[in-house]
Amino acid sequence: MRRFYRLFAVLSVAALSFAIFAPSSARVTRAQDKPLTCDSTLVTLLLVAEHNYDYLTNMEKSGSKIPNVEFGDYKPLLDNIMSNMMAMQQNMTQEQMDTAAKEEKMMGDMMGMSNKDIIDQYLKSMMSSSSMAEATPDAMGSMDSMMTQLPTGALMNEDPACTTLRTDVEHFLLIHTIGDMLSNDAMMK
Repeated sequence: MRRFYRLFAVLSVAALSFAIFAPSSARVTRAQDKPLTCDSTLVTLLLVAEHNYDYLTNMEKSGSKIPNVEFGDYKPLLDNIMSNMMAMQQNMTQEQMDTAAKEEKMMGDMMGMSNKDIIDQYLKSMMSSSSMAEATPDAMGSMDSMMTQLPTGALMNEDPACTTLRTDVEHFLLIHTIGDMLSNDAMMK
């Protein structure tokens, strides 16, 4: 059980750290006056990432440039969510800030992992739980080989900046989803 709490903390911090400390080559920035127009699915992913995990708020808070993306009809929603998130972060207690700082430090390594490695690590941690106690490493290997590699969600002829942003948001959401699953698993024990 203690292991799940540790992995959850690591996952949470990695996601937050990436949003804050991502290398400039991984950040999506555009030096143009006209906003980048991506598809509505990407903008919806940004909305979900911001609403649930402060994706854009943490970029802004850390001084990173928020991608110059046209948010269309979602702009008022994103502006409202970001405003609320900034207000909540400004009202954090010292204990909450200390906890967040520890989590940010631990999550840095996780954000550097590939999606496949993150999923593999999650599955391995589940092997040690009672729900998968009967699974063997051989069974895990065969499960892995049976999984289909899904194609990227990038659109044909998509601007490379949209593709980079999409990849980053998908990775960010994957880490948070696994972190949530680990947290729920730990609470059930």
